[in-house]
Amino acid sequence: MGYRSDVVIAHAFGSKEHRDEVLTVLTLDQRFADYELSNHIQIGEEDYPIESMAEGATEPPDRRGIYTIVVVGEQWKWYEETMMGNDYQDVACLNSILTICKNFEKNRGFPYAYKFLRIGEDITDIEERVENSGSEEEESNTELINKGEWLADFLNDSMYLQSSIDKDFRNLTNLNDYHDGNEKGEKEDETLSQKVTA
Repeated sequence: MGYRSDVVIAHAFGSKEHRDEVLTVLTLDQRFADYELSNHIQIGEEDYPIESMAEGATEPPDRRGIYTIVVVGEQWKWYEETMMGNDYQDVACLNSILTICKNFEKNRGFPYAYKFLRIGEDITDIEERVENSGSEEEESNTELINKGEWLADFLNDSMYLQSSIDKDFRNLTNLNDYHDGNEKGEKEDETLSQKVTA
C-alpha cells in the first residue's frame, strides 16, 4: 500500500553529447540497475525556436535541437524524506540527475534546464520545481543564463499541470432536446390515436 504519486521530471540540454554524458553517469549508479530505472527513463530530441517570432516578421525564427531525459512514473511511492531520514533509494537515484547537471554546469559549463511535476493521491497535493543553468550564476555569464532560460522555456511549453474531468457516459441527451423531443413524440402519439379511432 502506501501513498502514491504520479511524477514527471524533465531535464533539457542544448546538445546530444551533454545529454548522453549525464545519462552515462546516471547509469553507472548501482541503484539505477537495482531498481530497473531504465523502465522509467525516456530520451528525446526536438527542434525548438531560439526566439519567439517577432510581430510582423516574415521569416520563421531559427530553430535549434533540444535533447531531453524524461522520467515518467505513475502510482509511485515518491518519498524524498521518510521518518527515518532516508530517501527511498530509487527516488534518490532519479533526483541525482539534477545533481549531475549542476556539477557539469559548474565544472564544464553545460547549460541545462530541469522541471519536476508531481501529483499525489490527495487532490491538493501538487508539487512543481524548476531550475536552469545560470540561475545561481553572476550576471557576467549571460550566455549560460540565456541558454538555461531558453531550455527552461522549452520545458514550460512541453509539460504542465492540467485539471480536467473525463466522463464516459453514453447516450446522453441535452435536457432541452429531451423536452422538445418528448413533446413532439406526445403530439405524434395523439395524432396517431385520433386516426386509429376515426
